[in-house]
Amino acid sequence: MVADIWLGDASAMARVLMRCPPARRQWVLCRMLTEAKRAAAYRIRRGTAHPIWGNGSVMAVALRRPRAPEPSLGSPEFTGCLMMVLQGISGPCRP
Repeated sequence: MVADIWLGDASAMARVLMRCPPARRQWVLCRMLTEAKRAAAYRIRRGTAHPIWGNGSVMAVALRRPRAPEPSLGSPEFTGCLMMVLQGISGPCRP
């Protein structure tokens, strides 16, 4: 089970997606959520953070990737990526 996902986590993930070509964003989003899920399972099983993916939080997974600087909510690209993240965590890429 992935740790609770907070707004800052979703923002970090959206900023990662902004650095990706639009055609790869869904894949990258699902990959980040999968890595967080696997890291959480590793942490539970071994009692320590995964050496690459971190502690099971999506923030840890997102922060190891290149990200765009945080834009305002007035940025259509950022809000589109943020909506993609919100849909992904509750739908097709559910952690």
